[in-house]
Amino acid sequence: MANERKTTIGISKDLQPVLLAAMETGLFKEELHIARFAIALAIRRGKTGSDMKNATTKWNLGSFDGERKLLRVVSLLFPECDDPIRQAERLLRDGLGLLRDSQAGSSVPDFLRLVMSCNEAPIDQSVEATAAFTDQIPV
Repeated sequence: MANERKTTIGISKDLQPVLLAAMETGLFKEELHIARFAIALAIRRGKTGSDMKNATTKWNLGSFDGERKLLRVVSLLFPECDDPIRQAERLLRDGLGLLRDSQAGSSVPDFLRLVMSCNEAPIDQSVEATAAFTDQIPV
């Protein structure tokens, strides 16, 4: 069983309120779009992904990344990772953590500050690879 690959993406209960707060902004049509944004944000900010503790299934792989574009990007950016689904989940945790941290006393994440801060962050990963899946995020 240890060799079985994950087929679901989950989040921990402590990060669920971050998704709900981000939905309240009206900037995203679905929580799935927030998740993709969070992964892109984590990659752009140079995060490598932290383990998701007590994750509860939120999406199956078919709905999260049906064409496997995101997983291909994750595989390219993190070649040492043997399970891109698990790596995407780790990046999701880091990205949602960044969203939570941006709330700083507010009830919703500060998306403008987050996006602007990405311009200051060093680019450790391939811009082209990150762009390969950001077209899936509606703005």
